[in-house]
Amino acid sequence: MSKAKVKKAPKTRIASKRVVELQANIPQYEILLHLDQLHKLALLFPENSQYYNKQIVELSQNAQVRLDPSIKHTFCKKCYNGIHKQLRIIQNKLQYQCDKCNHCQIIKSIQNLQ
Repeated sequence: MSKAKVKKAPKTRIASKRVVELQANIPQYEILLHLDQLHKLALLFPENSQYYNKQIVELSQNAQVRLDPSIKHTFCKKCYNGIHKQLRIIQNKLQYQCDKCNHCQIIKSIQNLQ
């Protein structure tokens, strides 16, 4: 009798293993996911962006997580509004980006590092 070779099924990677590895490597992974979800909601629903942006700030302060500057620069620090902004770039020796909130009339300048 001859022995027939049995082919084994190829091993497939399971996505859940990768998620578990990410969770182990990144502290406060669930909080960062929640912050990302709130930021996406603020961009999708501009009429509720003030509520979502305030939730982002409060959650990051309570969990002591630093917000990424790209998230921080998308809304006004005073009124947490996200859509009523005028953008102006000032070019002197240093380049600045001036944001003016149309809702509360506050002006903030951000230095562009390019």
